[in-house]
Order: sequence, then C-alpha cells, then structure tokens
Amino acid sequence: MSKERIIRVTLDQAKAHRGKTDWSNLPADEDIDTSDIPEWTQEMFDNAQMVSPGPKKSIHLRVDEDIFEFFKNQGPGHLTKMHAVLRAYVDAKNGDTDEPTDTVEAAE
Repeated sequence: MSKERIIRVTLDQAKAHRGKTDWSNLPADEDIDTSDIPEWTQEMFDNAQMVSPGPKKSIHLRVDEDIFEFFKNQGPGHLTKMHAVLRAYVDAKNGDTDEPTDTVEAAE
C-alpha cells in the first residue's frame, strides 16, 4: 500500500464513518461466481479437527534494531508477524509444516 493512500483520522471521524458502506455498490449474492469453491462433503466434517491456540507466554526479547524496524515498518500486526516467522521456523525444524498452527495471517 502506498503512503499516499493512508489517511489519518481522529477517533470521532472514524466513528462517523461506521455504517456508511454503500451496499448498492456490491454485487448481489447470485452474481458472485462461487464455482471455484468446493461443496462441503461429509468426509470434510468427519476429518475436521478443533484447533485452538495454546496459551502464550509473555517474555522480554532483545532483537537487533534493524530486525525490529523491519517488522515494525510492515505496519500494524508486526509482533504477530514476528511470532508467525518464529512459528514457521519451529514447525519446519520439527517437520510439522503441514500441521495447522495457531497463527493468523495479518491483514495487509
């Protein structure tokens, strides 16, 4: 996202925009192409697993300034992204690359 598109607003200004979505600008449900979405099957439900994140441990971590600045410059969610990198490293080392993790992709 380019910095030209970033608009700073006060909390009151943000609240004033709440609920002002122009729903008429969105396609109707029947106009949305869902042909690439597979149908739910009983097998999917039979193989489903409940995955909930375990408790997190609060720590104090010292990292090189350039590493912290790299993640911070990515925008909101930089600590979540740092956690995702650490999770991916641990999973790769443990051979768990196909297992679900407790991380969520941060919005860009």
